[in-house]
Amino acid sequence: MYLKAGNTSAARADFEGAINSAAGKSSNSKALSKACFFQQMMLPEQDRARKVELLNKAIRLDPQNFQYRLVRGVRLDEMGQVLLALVDTQKAISLFAEENDLAKWAEIVPEIRDAFHNLAHILYQLKKPEEALKSYTVAVDLSWKTRPHTKEEAKFVVHIGREMFSFLNAPDDAKKAFNVAEKMSPAVTAERSSFNEKLLYFVNKSQTKLVLAIKYHTLGKDNQWRWLPGDLTTADAANQTIGPGESAFLAVKEKGRIQADRVRLFLWSDKNEVVSDQYWKQDLVLVEQPYQGYMLERFTFSWP
Repeated sequence: MYLKAGNTSAARADFEGAINSAAGKSSNSKALSKACFFQQMMLPEQDRARKVELLNKAIRLDPQNFQYRLVRGVRLDEMGQVLLALVDTQKAISLFAEENDLAKWAEIVPEIRDAFHNLAHILYQLKKPEEALKSYTVAVDLSWKTRPHTKEEAKFVVHIGREMFSFLNAPDDAKKAFNVAEKMSPAVTAERSSFNEKLLYFVNKSQTKLVLAIKYHTLGKDNQWRWLPGDLTTADAANQTIGPGESAFLAVKEKGRIQADRVRLFLWSDKNEVVSDQYWKQDLVLVEQPYQGYMLERFTFSWP
């Protein structure tokens, strides 16, 4: 009632009273743990340390509650304590697995999905992309199994697909997630945008370290197309080095990944030998016609 009325101060006071009343009564440990959990929910988002303190207390009182572990894992991740967040999230998932009540499973599937999504994000930060991708895939599968399918659930799957692409450079898996989302709710296609640029992904298949000089034609904030850095009459170019057998998105320092509809490329070896100037004299076209999608697509260019 308090929360609906927006009177969080009164609600917080009542929860604090409940905590004090239940303190010292071991038979009320679960009630006290719930009071701690709900009290942390009403704290300001930035008060993460206090939230974790209350969640610590809730977990001590009810260590088998998966929700407390899941939420504490999120808070620890937000605080940059990634390893501790990993422990909590994995523990939450193991507690989910111990649930034998099939009726309850139907209720908690969305929270299990959240747990695997959180786990994927943590594993990405720990530089474990293959494990992260597996967790993202499980999250998508659990979303598909959630009934009824809703547009909001489908939008969440689109969000997962975007993270698969942006964090893990997994465009094929991202497309599979987008397809699942559209099967869940065709209305989710309203989330698509029109794009006229792509990201440029360079694959060095040679045995030589390559140095790239790049000019790119991009749409500025003023909605005007221009060549950067400098127009085609200048020798200015962004430079990037890619080792033998390696691949990377082409990017500009402090600006991020290059977005363009066309580029100019000059390639030379680390021994300062010209490798190719084919696309320095003519455009490498990345986008011929605007396209619809949930995010910028990738144009892959391999050498040789």
